[in-house]
Amino acid sequence: MLSSDVEASSISATVRSSSRAVWLFRLGCVLRFAVWLILAGASLSVVAKVDAQSKASTSLTTGSTGSLDEWRKREAAVQQVVEDVTDAVVAITDGESFGSGVIVSPDGLVLTAGHVIISRATEFTILLPNGRTATAKPLGKNLNQDAGMLQIKEAGPWPHVELGDASRLRRGEWVVALGHSGGHDLGRRPPVRIGRIIQMEREAVTSDCPIIGGDSGGPLFTLEGQVVGIHSSIGESIAENRHVSIQSFLRDWDRLKSGESWGHLPGTRPPDSEEGGAARRPPRVRPQPESAPTGPSVGSAVLGVEMDSQDTQPILKIIKPNSAAARVGLRVGDIVESFNGIAITSPQSLVEQIGSKRAGDSVKVVVRRGTERIEYQIILGQLETK
Repeated sequence: MLSSDVEASSISATVRSSSRAVWLFRLGCVLRFAVWLILAGASLSVVAKVDAQSKASTSLTTGSTGSLDEWRKREAAVQQVVEDVTDAVVAITDGESFGSGVIVSPDGLVLTAGHVIISRATEFTILLPNGRTATAKPLGKNLNQDAGMLQIKEAGPWPHVELGDASRLRRGEWVVALGHSGGHDLGRRPPVRIGRIIQMEREAVTSDCPIIGGDSGGPLFTLEGQVVGIHSSIGESIAENRHVSIQSFLRDWDRLKSGESWGHLPGTRPPDSEEGGAARRPPRVRPQPESAPTGPSVGSAVLGVEMDSQDTQPILKIIKPNSAAARVGLRVGDIVESFNGIAITSPQSLVEQIGSKRAGDSVKVVVRRGTERIEYQIILGQLETK
């Protein structure tokens, strides 16, 4: 091979090598750029995903009612209300059933629901969250609105709360509900529920604060810690509840404080007579054919059973599906012996006892099943109206 051929070949090889190097370099750059794009895209995707999750979480936390800061302020307000008012939220019992109430004056004036003090008891026991107990005299009741009042007998001063103005409430406004759910539990502070105003009426306030049996008579507070309502009854669910407006109490204050009682609870007929100044609450019983079953599906509370009015014993003939009775396991053929400690001797006596209760009240029912005697704790249901 000639020298010029070797040089040409060498030059050609060098050019090819150089071109290959340039091509490889460019390919490397392209690959590195592609990898960078992939990584950058992945990174952006992760960031976008995290950001989206963060926004979703924030949206879930704040809802449509304000920013996270507003929620924190609302939380702080609720905590302050609870700290300020809890000592004045009491349980009330006549020895058989429990309700709730709230002390509104240093000398021990207590507001509650009228049906909490509808029994013939002349004295009630007041139980404070700190374990202290006192006796109270029932004063007046406006049963048309389910408003009631008691006076603690022992000298004060007693922890108490401030009355508010329910007429200033607005739909959607946040409120705080307290009460002794399920009855008084020594060592347990009144459970706290928060919610919003659903509807305002002249005599009543409806909120979605969940309440159950035992809460009746408990207070509904604004975020400023003022009482604007007293728990009265549960609606179609435990998160749709009626509270007696504080305006009803204020309007009838002197009558209630003087011990006057009047009216009848929703779902019952007016009392046939007045005894001892306390309105009786007989149940409303619809006329039935002689052989037709009748039962305690009257008034505002319902157990969910039917009996034959001609039976000499309160024998359960029908257990309605999805009723309070069905949920706890009552059976056809069970004979009711007692209702909240009161002996039941006939179908009508059971009707009368249920007629004195409200939907959501917790009651103790004892039945005889064959040779067994079985006790049930039952939360009464809501009477359906058509």
